[in-house]
Amino acid sequence: MKIFCDYCGSKFDTEGKQNCPNCGASFSHDEEILKAADQENRIRELKIKEKELDLKKAESENDNSIKIKIKNTKGSRAATIIIFMVVAFSLILVVIAATSVLRGKEIAKEAINAQVSSIKSNIPVITFAEETEVPVFVAFNETAQTINYSVI
Repeated sequence: MKIFCDYCGSKFDTEGKQNCPNCGASFSHDEEILKAADQENRIRELKIKEKELDLKKAESENDNSIKIKIKNTKGSRAATIIIFMVVAFSLILVVIAATSVLRGKEIAKEAINAQVSSIKSNIPVITFAEETEVPVFVAFNETAQTINYSVI
């Protein structure tokens, strides 16, 4: 901070000095220094008060948020119970539907098996005569004839 010396009137910077560099007079009782120190003290006090108010505000907001969390916890418990009940009910419906589908498949399978067995009973059984392998010797470009077929 630059001030004027009360004794010699010279202007100088007070940083790191305790006396006037021109005349050597002490400036600890200088009006400008006292005003600046008083102003710094007031600024420091105001900053401390501002921090205290901020802390009180943060504490009150914290208290309010805790109250809101408690209210939300009660509401979330009810919501959790409702969700659990909906999921349980859905699972029950899925199990019922799955058993109905499986039972329907069993009934359809039984009906199909009955139809297949009735069709099988109406099909005549065809038996083929036993074939024996008899070698047939044929010259080139002749037709080979057997009892059942001919081969060119």
